[in-house]
Amino acid sequence: MQQNNNSKKKEQVQIDYDLFRDLLMIVCAESSDQNIWDRAAKGLMDKLNKRINRQLYTQFKTAITPEQREQARQKYLDKVGIPERYRYSQEYAEEQRKSTST
Repeated sequence: MQQNNNSKKKEQVQIDYDLFRDLLMIVCAESSDQNIWDRAAKGLMDKLNKRINRQLYTQFKTAITPEQREQARQKYLDKVGIPERYRYSQEYAEEQRKSTST
């Protein structure tokens, strides 16, 4: 059997066992326990936020141009909640790397 070359490989996502168990209770056991629903919703939102943060970080590290890299870095720092006053510029980081390598 030939596989379609245009089809993308499906991504795998790992979740905590507790979240898996809660999802099973909701889907298979048709649980109406609001605590289980709340835990599952929180667990899924936490997982989604982690995936988004990882995607933004990856975009920052793999950007082709310095402008794209800086834009992706700022998006990542905004998402993870780093205040502006604690951020440094990319130029400063480059200068620090150069000065410590010489």
